[in-house]
Amino acid sequence: MKESYLEHHISKTMGKAIFDYRMISPGDNLTMAVSGGKDSLTLARLLPKWRERAPFDFKITNVHIDMGDGCAEIIKEYFASEKMEITIKKAPISKAAERSYCYWCAKRRRDTMFRLCEELNCSKLVFAHHKDDIAETILMNLFFQGNISAMLPNRPIFDGKLNIIRPFAYVEERYIKKYTAKQNYPAMPECKYANDSKRALMKRIIEELRRQNRGIKENIFKAATRERIKLDYLLDKPAVSEADNSILKY
Repeated sequence: MKESYLEHHISKTMGKAIFDYRMISPGDNLTMAVSGGKDSLTLARLLPKWRERAPFDFKITNVHIDMGDGCAEIIKEYFASEKMEITIKKAPISKAAERSYCYWCAKRRRDTMFRLCEELNCSKLVFAHHKDDIAETILMNLFFQGNISAMLPNRPIFDGKLNIIRPFAYVEERYIKKYTAKQNYPAMPECKYANDSKRALMKRIIEELRRQNRGIKENIFKAATRERIKLDYLLDKPAVSEADNSILKY
């Protein structure tokens, strides 16, 4: 089947990010995190195709963390229908996870994934975060954490024993949505907190700003790169002397 323009664009953009950030090396053992959303299903479909054209080989193991939300069986059936393999790992129940907060859900999923990566002896953990996710994270950290930091395309963790890589780092969500519309992806249960999260709020803010400036996502993305940060124009923490402290008491 002839490769569509959308598939070609996404694969080419993904390949550029992989090479720019040195995400994958010959012989790597990758664990692909498959949530069941459009992003992870698209990456699970396209990364093996990209591997066929890559100048080196590497292993990909698809993994889904069962959070007890009904997604696991749907994903298992879909991968079987596509003649693709996937490993299902159930996340342990904890009192903290029973709280209805995105943080605890994400932490529970990631902790389980990290343990599974160790069991599989993998060197890279693959997430399907795209350029929109990165832009939203930059704003979330700025607005809610008071710092300037981003979601890195290639991030070593655990003293370099594992790297989190994001091959879709350059890919805009709108292209993935268009591609998804032409695929037979299964309908997945939606989290009831999805539209009330901080990330959803950032998405709405960026979309509103995009009406004024179509390059807003690219600008946010670039603003978090080292060459764009103007250190001479960042605020320093003011130095307060003992004399100053004495004056401030009155």
